[in-house]
Amino acid sequence: MSLVNFAKGILDGISALVALAKVPAKTALFLLLLSVFFLFCPDDWAVSLGLIGLRSTYRPAAGIVFTVSAIYLLCLCAFGILELVGLAIENVIDKRRAKIAVDHLDAAEIAVLREFTLQQRNTLPLPIDDPVVQGLMDKSILTFAGAQGRPGLKGMIFFPLTKSRAADQLVTDDVLGLLANGQRTEEQMQQIQLSRPDYVRPKH
Repeated sequence: MSLVNFAKGILDGISALVALAKVPAKTALFLLLLSVFFLFCPDDWAVSLGLIGLRSTYRPAAGIVFTVSAIYLLCLCAFGILELVGLAIENVIDKRRAKIAVDHLDAAEIAVLREFTLQQRNTLPLPIDDPVVQGLMDKSILTFAGAQGRPGLKGMIFFPLTKSRAADQLVTDDVLGLLANGQRTEEQMQQIQLSRPDYVRPKH
């Protein structure tokens, strides 16, 4: 019977933690401030507000509210800091990964990324089932910019894609084989047109 009670106590404790996790931070802060005022306000204030009798009666309960609220808010702050640190670390890792990927782009991948500059757009509909596009997504160079796709050339599924934040600053005109001022010779323009993916070439 004691084992059953022990298990029931654990389940009750877990249920209490789950319920506590649903308490908004503003509510916890309000309870903390209220309990601080109730416990530590000067006696003359407590007398004038009629709290002196209540304070002697409910001091233990107010102490519990103070302790639980303080611990809860500290945990929220700790989780928030850990989340920020995790995001910062993830951002550094993404930048390093993107730098390595950009340094090893092949001609087909450069041709796809060049389209963002040629079309002067931040987002392009690209076929996610194309091996080159899929490879750029696997390398975290391209990422989804929308959730709705559409059928396109040869049964391909086109989704709006954009360059990832980590890769955007690394994919420069120099990497794409373009002049920074946009001036190109006729031969260069012809080579660029011939290297464009079939699904984005202008139809004649």
